[in-house]
Amino acid sequence: MHDDLSLERIVPDRMDSQDAFDMKTLQLHIERYAFAIRNGKPGDVLDIACGTGYGSFQLLQCDKYVQSRVIGVDIDQTTIDYANKRYSNPAIHFVCADAMSYQDPGGYDTIISLETIEHIKDAGLFVKKLHSLLKKDGVLVVSAPVTPSTDGNPHHLSDFSVPRFKKLFETSGFIVESEFVQVQPFSLKSILRSGNQRLSKTRKNILKYYFGHPGVFLARLRSLITDGLNNKYMTLALRKS
Repeated sequence: MHDDLSLERIVPDRMDSQDAFDMKTLQLHIERYAFAIRNGKPGDVLDIACGTGYGSFQLLQCDKYVQSRVIGVDIDQTTIDYANKRYSNPAIHFVCADAMSYQDPGGYDTIISLETIEHIKDAGLFVKKLHSLLKKDGVLVVSAPVTPSTDGNPHHLSDFSVPRFKKLFETSGFIVESEFVQVQPFSLKSILRSGNQRLSKTRKNILKYYFGHPGVFLARLRSLITDGLNNKYMTLALRKS
């Protein structure tokens, strides 16, 4: 599997149960899917950027979705191969495709897109894409960091604040129905001296990055003042209007 110890790829079977960062990271992801299960609608479900498929599988363990059809989409073929092997289920179909180009004219009752939008170059276009894939009155469950993350994570292309994240959807034909905020404390010592292999994949030469991206540096300063040494994540349940 491509870089399964990166900041981006969660493989529950390979997380270190003795490592606090690994366990907290896994907990955050599981809690987001639990929120999606509570707020989504049964029927045709799309898990876009599904990763290794554990969340799609988690969905079908709930009686609410026992009659549902789940499509899991991810851009990495080796990850999809792993999902098909590890989380095989007659009700799940895993597909290798780019989130921006994926098509299904039938549409979906629920779309789940967790920790995806920050990787997309044009976030607004991605929101329109999700809107087009939803059936009338369909539910979108979506999450992203709402404290700066592009400075530490080289895979992230956009930063969001809580107001900006909500507005992105509210101006694109969605109504917020429920929200869920998670907090993940961190310390400079844990990042600089941690033996965790995931944390070793954070951005190198961050001072040089700040010099070239002064707006991100200012956003980080504001976050430190308002949020302290905490990363925050928001998950929204939205209804297509």
